[in-house]
Amino acid sequence: MTTNLKSMPDLKMEENDAAYRIQHGSLTYLLNKTTGILTSVENNGKKVLKQGPVFCYVAMNSEDGGKPNVAGETYQNNIYPIKNYPLYTLFVKELLMKSTDSGLVFTMNTTYTNANGRIRYLFRKDGKVQLDYEIQMDKSMKTGPYQYGMLFQLPPQL
Repeated sequence: MTTNLKSMPDLKMEENDAAYRIQHGSLTYLLNKTTGILTSVENNGKKVLKQGPVFCYVAMNSEDGGKPNVAGETYQNNIYPIKNYPLYTLFVKELLMKSTDSGLVFTMNTTYTNANGRIRYLFRKDGKVQLDYEIQMDKSMKTGPYQYGMLFQLPPQL
């Protein structure tokens, strides 16, 4: 199914069982219906984003980042980075797409291994994409976050 939006002549959307394909000028986005993740973004056929956004949460730990009162000993110099993995989206539910005066809007509820959330993409008329998200961690996460946010995976070469 192809939808050509009257108010946005350069913005087109195709849909199949697995994904939405959004075309806006030279940009092509593939939005996976199961995970809510962009699985590809291309500009004139050249991949500029491999996948994302994926929500990542790094729990607080006891590491203080360095040895006190020792010159040159910093987090970057003497401690290996904390290994962390994104919260994997188990599935998306209530995925809705609508055309507005601002552009194409996709909203969805997401379920992660230790959280629930809501993601909203706005593919704007000016070619930009706006991402809004809310994540609610479940009570099994006993420590506060050291770091959190959305991760995007870039291709090896741009």
